[in-house]
Amino acid sequence: MKVEEIMTKDPVYLNGDDGISEAIAKMRDLRIHHLPVVNGNTYLGAINYRELMRRKSVRLKSKARNFAVKTPELSEKQDVLAAVGELKESGLPALPVLRKGKLVGIVSETDIVRNIDSIITADLQVRDIATTDPVLAKVDEDILSAAEKIRGLYEYEIPVVSKEGMLKGILRLDDIMDMIIRDKSKTTVGEVRGEREKVKVTSASIMDNPFSVRKTDSISQASKLMTEKQLHMLPVVDDSDKVVGVIDLWDILEIIETDSKDEGILISISGLTPYETDLYDITYFLASKFTSKFANLTNQSYGKLEVHVMKYHREGVSKYSIRTKLISEPIVLAENYSGWNYGEVLSEIFDAYEKRLKKYKEKGST
Repeated sequence: MKVEEIMTKDPVYLNGDDGISEAIAKMRDLRIHHLPVVNGNTYLGAINYRELMRRKSVRLKSKARNFAVKTPELSEKQDVLAAVGELKESGLPALPVLRKGKLVGIVSETDIVRNIDSIITADLQVRDIATTDPVLAKVDEDILSAAEKIRGLYEYEIPVVSKEGMLKGILRLDDIMDMIIRDKSKTTVGEVRGEREKVKVTSASIMDNPFSVRKTDSISQASKLMTEKQLHMLPVVDDSDKVVGVIDLWDILEIIETDSKDEGILISISGLTPYETDLYDITYFLASKFTSKFANLTNQSYGKLEVHVMKYHREGVSKYSIRTKLISEPIVLAENYSGWNYGEVLSEIFDAYEKRLKKYKEKGST
């Protein structure tokens, strides 16, 4: 299968001189989260909605060209599996398709997942790849708090649950941003003077319908529902509708075997700010030591290690909760741990993985 068979043709794009406010509005209105930027017929790069929302400040009159990031480029005749490999390695949600330097299409995570039945033949179920112990928003949670969770997860949606953990809806980052923008435009004189408190807007007030899948549903079923509802993730529920996990577009991409098994383990870190270089250094140092042990224990040197960090502050001290997932087919493992010392928390997680992998090796599984 070739890229031209699955790509989105005549994609929405930005001109380099467009304002960043126009870019944000276009992405929000069309529910598109990754836009190519061009100058005439020349591809300049791409702007990602998620990255914009993670910034502390943005000058809305700035030009799109100043935010465009160079990306890998695909060609129409390129094999889809090679394109998937480039997409996975880049960590981006979409890549441009160029013909002699001119933008002719785009291949996104959604394009690939929409065609998953034509790309893979494995008969897998949701429980084979879903992430357990997911981060959730409560129905009465303030939307700003929920938005921080979504941004920290590097996602676009989050399941909304009752106090008992039952699925009640799905909260989209797009809808939160719409609400914030409308709310700012309606600020009253009393609120500005501090004479009247702003009304708390909860997750329940703007959440979408509670779409979900079961553990025993097929990957094909999950893929169809996710693309039909324009979602990047789906809650996994049990028979009582309690959320027991999540599955996202990236989880599905990870099961597609490409020709890049000799390229090592991709380490994906989310939840840290660009300024927390010390924590990035600790993560890469410990992950490097672990991946060497992983290769010795499994005879595999490819896959992906996802590390998501959540921070809680108490009396000026940070507590860290780290959730991880290790994927190297046929191995799919998850480990979570929390504590006050970042390095110790991560070390505990890697120690737990090592113990599990030793048992895996003893059983003679490959």
